[in-house]
Amino acid sequence: MPSSIAPAAARVPNGWRARPSCSMPPRICPFRPDPAKVPVTGHTRRGRPALPKDLPRTRVAYDLSDAQKAAFDALERIGEERSETLHYEPSKLTVIEHMRFKYAAQKDGESTIRDGERPAVATAEE
Repeated sequence: MPSSIAPAAARVPNGWRARPSCSMPPRICPFRPDPAKVPVTGHTRRGRPALPKDLPRTRVAYDLSDAQKAAFDALERIGEERSETLHYEPSKLTVIEHMRFKYAAQKDGESTIRDGERPAVATAEE
């Protein structure tokens, strides 16, 4: 290693050092660890904490239009997606609960899943 790189390389943790590539088959390659011996720590996904249940809620439902429903031979509601956004007005907090209904739609022997369309998101123009 050149003398100018050696001090910086000494501060890098061992796990971050580049290992030489191995072009040997996986059975012979000395750099490939045994997957059964590698410890893997689990983790939980963290999301936003749930909004308090005591806040007033307003429900907004997004459903297929009558024209979209008429385009299929059969529709069966199979579920819904729910999301909550916090709405702030001066001195007042409310939760808006968005519900998008899901349908299993059939036409001409083919089936697909449709849901209520999401509203367009307003973005700031530069």
